[in-house]
Amino acid sequence: MVSQTNKIPKLHDETDYYYRLREKFIKLNKPKGKKELDKLIMYSKIFVNVALLGCRYETKIEKKLNEYSSKVRNNIKKNNVNLSLFSK
Repeated sequence: MVSQTNKIPKLHDETDYYYRLREKFIKLNKPKGKKELDKLIMYSKIFVNVALLGCRYETKIEKKLNEYSSKVRNNIKKNNVNLSLFSK
C-alpha cells in the first residue's frame, strides 16, 4: 500500500488530471513495498500515454499494462476516460 513515506511524485509538467489518474492507477493496484511502487509508477506513466494520448508500446509491455489496467478499468469508466485502446 502507498504510505506517507512512499508518495507518488507528480511530474514537473503533468496536469492535475493526469496525476490523479496515475495516482488512482497505482492505488487501485495496491503496491506492496517500494520496488512494486516504483514499477507501478512507471506503468502509470505508460497507462496515461496509452489511454489518453493513444501511444503504442511493444506487445510485452502492453500485455503487462493490461493486467494492471484491468483492476482500474471499471473504476475509471465512470469518469469517461476512453480505455478502448486496451484490448479486452
